[in-house]
Amino acid sequence: MTGMSINEFLDKIYYGDEIEFTLSNKTYFIQGNFINNVYNITVDYWEKSDGTEPLHDYLLNASYKTPQERMDAFEQAKIFDGKTIYDIESDVKVIWG
Repeated sequence: MTGMSINEFLDKIYYGDEIEFTLSNKTYFIQGNFINNVYNITVDYWEKSDGTEPLHDYLLNASYKTPQERMDAFEQAKIFDGKTIYDIESDVKVIWG
């Protein structure tokens, strides 16, 4: 991972900060929030195609009782082409966060 350490990255997930990173030809966005006593996380991506509207999809959009549950779910989620954040860590380039 370039741009920050994996520990810094996971801290941002825990606290619900926004993160933007690239992996291969896709740009990923992670955003957390705390609304009505619920810890939410959204992970989505944009992929450039032929110059028109980029391909876009939500990979994770869920709510949890605690920030730790939110982070644990993210760590275990195989949302990056069947891989976890740990599987792709070496190829992640953090752009913002």
